[in-house]
Amino acid sequence: MIFKAVLFDMDGLMTDTETLHIRAWDEFLSDFGVKLPESYLGRFVGMSIDANMREVMGTFGVKGGLEELIIRRRDRYLGLVRRAGLVPAKGMKEILEKIENNGMLKAIGTSSPRVEVELVAGMVLKALGINKGPYEYFDTVVNAEDVAEPKPAPDIYLKCVEKLNLKPAECIVLEDSSSGIKSAKQAGCYSVAVQSPYSGHHDLTNADKNVESLLDVLDLL
Repeated sequence: MIFKAVLFDMDGLMTDTETLHIRAWDEFLSDFGVKLPESYLGRFVGMSIDANMREVMGTFGVKGGLEELIIRRRDRYLGLVRRAGLVPAKGMKEILEKIENNGMLKAIGTSSPRVEVELVAGMVLKALGINKGPYEYFDTVVNAEDVAEPKPAPDIYLKCVEKLNLKPAECIVLEDSSSGIKSAKQAGCYSVAVQSPYSGHHDLTNADKNVESLLDVLDLL
């Protein structure tokens, strides 16, 4: 099978942001006297902040306007990312080099908003010695603000494929969550589930292939 493009999820796939996402939720909810149950650690992975905030409001009785709460929680997360710094996932350097050597296209398809893409993916690229922002370096980037429905709907990956002017079957999607795999499969792309610390909470059996790290993807390119 010959692929012409690699579509990357961002959070938890390119770098471990999930730890910081959980810490941001903990800090945000503590303002409302709520302790985030451990069972939620994996449930938030791969979902949009909009969907997660609606669940938090309904389950824990958090009061306020949806947009106001989303901005408040996002500011917590962005502050944590800036202070902590980010380390690229194992194999990220090698896979980008192979994509370049093979003349393939590359894209990001994420349920995160643009402000997070610019910071998170930007820090990953900088750590790899790439002096370009994500919107310059990748052939296309599709975030939650670009589509009607985020993952697990197929919109994000369908938009990536459309912008790359390719067919879904010509694209390989790298994901670490069940919602991301479902999105990729519904879009008609070849899906690879890459294990992360929070993948254990997710059913990834529907992926076309399961691997331990990005290094295991190299042979597919």
